[in-house]
Amino acid sequence: MVLLLTGCSHGDLFQPQSEPARSPRGSGAFHRVTYNVGDDLFPSWVPGAPDVAYSFAPGDQIGNDRCAGTIPAEGGVRRTLACRSGPPSDSIATSNWPVLRQDGRLAYVWESLNPYPSTQRPDSALLYIQNGADASGQRVAHRFPHVIPGVDVYTSATHVGWLNADTLLAVAVADVLIRDCSGCAFRTVRAGRAVVLVDVSSLPGALIVMSGTGGASAVAPGLTGRDFYFTIAGDSRVYHRDIPTDSTSITHDFGAAGIARDPQVAGRWLVAVVGGTVAYRVDPNAGPVQEDSGGTLHLVDRIALRDSVLPDSGVRYRHPALAPTGDRLLAEGWAAGTADLWFFRLP
Repeated sequence: MVLLLTGCSHGDLFQPQSEPARSPRGSGAFHRVTYNVGDDLFPSWVPGAPDVAYSFAPGDQIGNDRCAGTIPAEGGVRRTLACRSGPPSDSIATSNWPVLRQDGRLAYVWESLNPYPSTQRPDSALLYIQNGADASGQRVAHRFPHVIPGVDVYTSATHVGWLNADTLLAVAVADVLIRDCSGCAFRTVRAGRAVVLVDVSSLPGALIVMSGTGGASAVAPGLTGRDFYFTIAGDSRVYHRDIPTDSTSITHDFGAAGIARDPQVAGRWLVAVVGGTVAYRVDPNAGPVQEDSGGTLHLVDRIALRDSVLPDSGVRYRHPALAPTGDRLLAEGWAAGTADLWFFRLP
């Protein structure tokens, strides 16, 4: 009520309460990390720290706004990095896909959404860069929608990562309207269009579409600063792209295990979400669409070519984040329509 009476706007910042430290649900090798009332999403490791950045719905805030923050990977006190909000009667403001670089720069996607869930799509989306938790120097790296005349309109970006000091990596997405039958109501689905690079050497940065990545469902930086791994909607394979040579190869094919997405590579390990509650189709109007409610976490030893499945906590997983050391993993765990972060210590 106070927010509504004071006329809070989308440019305003607020500081949610910290998430208190809690004991793990299971063993130190495999347990739930967050116990937030709202969803905890999009984890990414903080360079040089035992923490992860992620997006959370603050329990002390009216509506469905989302903030970006950090938390110790095995559980602890939450720290807020970015939180731009507005009154819930106006629209929903979200700060998603936060990722920090070694020099302290934070990149994330801020979206202003209409408040109607069935047709929710961003009124606008901004790819922001700022220095850590200091929002005073926040700058726009790229503005959406991004229009390619006669080809497509990208409404936002997902799976943001730092390819190198001057380049961000992401999946450009289109929020498309589909319906499940001729008499059904339309609903919005987010469809991956292509892997894109954003040059942030000067801001706002130019967006470059990577050829041969049409229908991309996820992307992750490689190990050299000049390569990346990606998946395609409806496909069981994880692909690797070397940018200087413009060459693409298959890193692993999960075959009958199902559709692969959300790959992460560190050291000898490849992690991906495979199978589960995921459906792919080509809509007559919207084109290729993949709807994903989570799946099983697969851990592939890229040297021994051995694929194993990580422990089942009774939830479906999405968006894993593999530590650069290759020995720890965070992922969203979805159950009963909500998500928390789960921790795994790897062999």
